[in-house]
Amino acid sequence: MKEAARNTSARPRRLRSLLLAGEIALSLTLLIGAALMARGFGALKAVPGDRQPETMLTVQFSLPGSRYPDGARIAQFQSRLLSSLAQIPGVRDAAVTNMVPYAPSDAPQVFTAEGQALARSAELSAFRVKASPGFLRLMRVPLRAGRFPTEADSQQAPKVVVVSEALARRCWPGQNPIGKQVRFGRADSREPWMTVAGVAGDLRWNWFDPGADSTLYVPYAQNPERTTYIALRTADPGKLIPAVRARAAALDPELPIGPQSLDKTVHDSLIQISYMAGMMSFLGLMALVLASVGVYGMMAFSVTERTREIGIRLALGAETRTVVRMLLRRGAATADRRAGAGAVAFARFGALAGQPDLGNRRVGCGHLRGRFRAVAGGGAGGKLGAGTSGLARGPSGFTEA
Repeated sequence: MKEAARNTSARPRRLRSLLLAGEIALSLTLLIGAALMARGFGALKAVPGDRQPETMLTVQFSLPGSRYPDGARIAQFQSRLLSSLAQIPGVRDAAVTNMVPYAPSDAPQVFTAEGQALARSAELSAFRVKASPGFLRLMRVPLRAGRFPTEADSQQAPKVVVVSEALARRCWPGQNPIGKQVRFGRADSREPWMTVAGVAGDLRWNWFDPGADSTLYVPYAQNPERTTYIALRTADPGKLIPAVRARAAALDPELPIGPQSLDKTVHDSLIQISYMAGMMSFLGLMALVLASVGVYGMMAFSVTERTREIGIRLALGAETRTVVRMLLRRGAATADRRAGAGAVAFARFGALAGQPDLGNRRVGCGHLRGRFRAVAGGGAGGKLGAGTSGLARGPSGFTEA
């Protein structure tokens, strides 16, 4: 009779076990996916500590063509405004630029490097940053070789450019880039050639492409622009805004300006990313809660079904802790197998998705599978190391390290 009852209840029990397996597997897939995505977003939005965005104020403005018809008047007004803002008490550094990190900016521009073939040069692109003397120092960008733009780089002076470290590696691997020439446009462009005067450290300009750090810094005096930024380094950007507005109004009362701390710019650019990471984390936690409730319900029902068996075991002399340990062990074994199914499912998903880029680290399918095998008890996955190459000083200048 007991055997018949056991056979009768075997099919519903297998069905419940199968449903529980699917629930745990899907929940674990969503939870691990949410954790990896949140981790990737966290790495993506990390700002290097030495940039100190909380101590930087940016002042954006656009000069109308009716009052500033030519480059000379544009440069003259911007120089006067820069000088006035730099004299505000509390301002440590000030510079003019057409771009600030993490703010909306123009797309990278195609350029031609000396010694590159046409097919190769057509693929080269970099951010074109117009920077006054002091901008790179204000942004805490290190000098790797040569020099930064100076006051001597006027409109009448020879055209020069400072390249980023990433661009130097890409265009002249194993060579000293100082003295090389570049120009904007393709090989048949009529833009003037610019001589490389220095190599600067890499600076990240947006969140969505961590590799987009190829930059050409041209002296602002040689390339004035109507719409621009004045960047100020100070202890408290918020307290500086009224003084900035007053100084700008004293020079041009009709000129609208947009002062904003770089910290606020970073925050605004991360709203969508933070929202997505928060929603994924919330959904992962909800899946975990639902899976926990389901496991608890199934375990409670399983124990209720075995009430008679438990009573007989206790009547025959089994200890309570032994019975409890038996039930917990079976429940844990079931959950462990379902968790392994979830890990395998997510590893398959990772294989279909390719190699997702999580911040500055590229996580491959082998890395994901290793981590999930560790979770499922099938082995430990090793960490993925990503080697990077850099420029090192050699006897003849810059060489590949």
